[in-house]
Amino acid sequence: MSQGFLWELEKLRRQFEVDGDEFRSAVRELTRKQRGLKPQDYTEEITRSRKNRRASRELEYRRNLEELADSFGGDSQKGKAIVDRLTDLLRGDPMAHAVLCDFADCLRCRVVNSNNILDSDKDHLEQLGFYLRGIESPDAPGRRKLLAAHIKVIGTVLRELRKNT
Repeated sequence: MSQGFLWELEKLRRQFEVDGDEFRSAVRELTRKQRGLKPQDYTEEITRSRKNRRASRELEYRRNLEELADSFGGDSQKGKAIVDRLTDLLRGDPMAHAVLCDFADCLRCRVVNSNNILDSDKDHLEQLGFYLRGIESPDAPGRRKLLAAHIKVIGTVLRELRKNT
């Protein structure tokens, strides 16, 4: 440190009537290296953006499943081809069963909401819905990492369907 700077500090110490020990402890506190976690000013903003990103990704996933269910229509042969192609593309994926269950749940909801079924059949479909809810949702930690890949796979099936139509 330069002599001029030290002299200015000494003048301030005398002006505010601070003794040497108090002055040294204040300098030590001011120049001490911070330890521990660094404060994050944007924690709330980061959390909000992550939640928004997760929600938009899940919404895109659901939208793609709905579009895939729309292309299914009432044609069982076309539906079998779609499920087979989806299964082929998901081969090797540890959560492939969850995507197929989400697709089945999407089709189940369409049938239940159509009101063109008997009450006994509706009961069976409600029972199916109960069991499907036991499977992890797309926002579950185990599926969250794979959701982008699942969106891509469903998008591939949709592109193939559009190209063939």
